[in-house]
Amino acid sequence: MKAKATTQEHTQLIRGALVQLLELQLRSGKSSDSLMQLAQECADEATRAIRTSASGDDNLFDAQDYGSVLKTWHRDANYLLASGFPRPLAIAGESGLRRLIERYYPREHYQRVLKSLMKAALIRKKPDGKWLPTKRCAVFPKLNDELLVHVAEGISKLVQTVTQNVTKRRKEALFERSAKVRSFPIEAGPAFREFVNSQASAFLSSVDDWLEAHSISGSARQRKTCTAGVFTFAFIDELRVDATSTGRGDTGRRRGRRSRSARQLIPQRSP
Repeated sequence: MKAKATTQEHTQLIRGALVQLLELQLRSGKSSDSLMQLAQECADEATRAIRTSASGDDNLFDAQDYGSVLKTWHRDANYLLASGFPRPLAIAGESGLRRLIERYYPREHYQRVLKSLMKAALIRKKPDGKWLPTKRCAVFPKLNDELLVHVAEGISKLVQTVTQNVTKRRKEALFERSAKVRSFPIEAGPAFREFVNSQASAFLSSVDDWLEAHSISGSARQRKTCTAGVFTFAFIDELRVDATSTGRGDTGRRRGRRSRSARQLIPQRSP
C-alpha cells in the first residue's frame, strides 16, 4: 500500500519546488537580494489572490491517489464485471467503495475523499445506490489544495530533472523534451487538444503499466526503493496580437515554421 501523504510532505514538495527554482536563478547570475525581492512580491500577490478567493477548502490529499483509486477500479479483477467494465460498488463490503478508497488513504479520511470524488464528478451514484467511476483518470475542475500540491511536485520534478541532466553523465540523463510552433491557428485548438489527449493518455497508460510491473510488493520492501514517474502537460498561449495578425513583419517566411524543439522530436524519413 502506498504511504499516506501528510501535510508535512506537501510542505516539503512546495519548498523543494521553490528552492530549485531559486537555485536555477542564482546559477544564472541573479543576486540573492533580487531573489528576496521577487519572493516577497510573489508572496504579496498570493496574499491578495487569497483575499479575493471564495475557496475555504482546507483538505490536503495527494491528487495522484485519486487516480490510483480510479485506475484500480478499472483494472483490478475484484472491481470488474465479467465483461471487463468497472463493477458498480456498494459503500460497504470487502470489495466496496470504502475499502477501495482506504487502500490509498487513511481510514479517518474516507468521508472527505468520497466527498471530493463526488464534488469533482469523478464518481456517480446509480438509482440502486451503488457507485460507478465516470473517468479513468482524475481531472479536477477547480484549483484546490490537492491540485496545488500536484503542481508543486511537477515543477519540482521538472527542475530536478533538468538540473540532473546538465550535471550528470549523458547516459544517466532522463527524458525531457518539448515541441511547439509559434504560428498556430486558434481555430485548431480543439483538434490539438483532442490529438494530444489521445496520444498522451496512451503514453501515460504504457508508462504506468511498466512502472506497476516493476514496482516492489510489500513482501520485498527490504530492497531500496525510490519514486519514479513522468509528468506531462500541453499548453496553448492566450490569443495575442502581433506582427502576423497586423500584416507587419516577415509573415510569408515565418508562417507554419516549426520551432527547433519541435523539429528535434519529429523523426527524419530516409530518402
